[in-house]
Amino acid sequence: MDSIKVSVIVPLLNAKKYLRQCIDSIRVQTLSEIEIICVDAGSSDGTLDILKEYEKLDIRIRILNSEKKSYGYQMNIGIHTAIGEYIGIVEPDDYVAEDMFERLYDAAHMHDLDFVKSNFYFFMDYEGRRHYRKYRRKVEGNYNRLLVPKGNLSVLVYGDHGNIWSGIYKRKFLLEKHISFHESGGASYQDTGFAILCSLEAECVMYLDDFFYRYRQGNEGASVSSQEKHSHIIIEYQWVWQQMQERGLIDEISLTFYMAMKLHSYLWNYRRLYPEGRLQFLENLKKEEIFTFDEEAVGHYIPEKDRMIALWKGDWRDLPIQNAIDRKKRIDAKELLTVFRNASRIVVVSAGDWGSSLLKLDRKLGTGRICTVCDNSLLLQGGFIEGVKVISVEAAVHEYANAFFVIANKKHAQELSVQLEDLGIAKSNIYLYKEKISVDNGLFNFLLLNDR
Repeated sequence: MDSIKVSVIVPLLNAKKYLRQCIDSIRVQTLSEIEIICVDAGSSDGTLDILKEYEKLDIRIRILNSEKKSYGYQMNIGIHTAIGEYIGIVEPDDYVAEDMFERLYDAAHMHDLDFVKSNFYFFMDYEGRRHYRKYRRKVEGNYNRLLVPKGNLSVLVYGDHGNIWSGIYKRKFLLEKHISFHESGGASYQDTGFAILCSLEAECVMYLDDFFYRYRQGNEGASVSSQEKHSHIIIEYQWVWQQMQERGLIDEISLTFYMAMKLHSYLWNYRRLYPEGRLQFLENLKKEEIFTFDEEAVGHYIPEKDRMIALWKGDWRDLPIQNAIDRKKRIDAKELLTVFRNASRIVVVSAGDWGSSLLKLDRKLGTGRICTVCDNSLLLQGGFIEGVKVISVEAAVHEYANAFFVIANKKHAQELSVQLEDLGIAKSNIYLYKEKISVDNGLFNFLLLNDR
């Protein structure tokens, strides 16, 4: 225990569901000189029983009890108990690649970094299948290089939007700079303040162009899923500003970075909320002061800066329209997934770009429901789209009369629907694919997250 290189902190509260995968991924790290500090805040679901089981198997595991149900308080306990050279964080519903801490530590130790981070994967379990999506930082050309955040807005903003668990932090740096977590109740965005303070105080950092951490989405117990926590992010930024004032971090670059992060976080929070939560969030936001900052610079990093500022100032004219658009997206997402879940066979009508996206979606979901693609174009018939042969609409109806027909052509949707009905397909077995879903972007995850 005298040569611990990384202390891995795992904050827990009723985390039984995914805990074994999490702990197993830490125990098999190629870096053996680690300690695993599990800080439990009074779990009642059997989490402690699992931890005690692992404690008997691995002397590197330490179990600590937290008096408060506060993510920030738990993390602070972990940091002040740790003895490692660096601090790592793994949340109990996530897991990590087996070489994560070795790779991060090698870079951090070699260059005496205050912190080092990597890219990561979002992932989601859906219908027995695991889906991954990469998150890559916008530091192109600056990966694997020594970077100085102080006085460099591009390093500050592009380097970090939170995700504190994707890296490791020098323990001496955290203690000397008195960097801690906000000890507010629950698990509501306390990582935001920690990330911002680390970025503002760090002298030397690095970002690796690797993907080590696996971050779970779709966990209904996560704070980001709570509609009640509509304004907790405001409280977090109030605490961050207080910390910045006490530290004398009120120069133009620090303030501009703070506002950039604030606008980014507020816009993200606004988008995740349903209409009632959005209204409550904006009502509370009106009480917040908008500091003077370099708007041109922030606009370069946060393209929708003006929209968020307008909402902040009380310009809610487009609120009903945006709420209606988002509500329609959620309804369309549920309808489309219901089709894939319930239809035994699906015929895609139209072999264009939208039809191609449906085939990719079917393959990504792993349903295997799509049996053929049909199109009225003689030029397309006999050809292939995503490996599936294109046949005529008449042939598809004749061969798959009991299938569900999904029209993937917005421009000719009405006439295609009439054609199918004239050929004997019941209206209840015809569905209009309303919005193209790319499996390579966030809309696919939006679709799955809203299938509840």
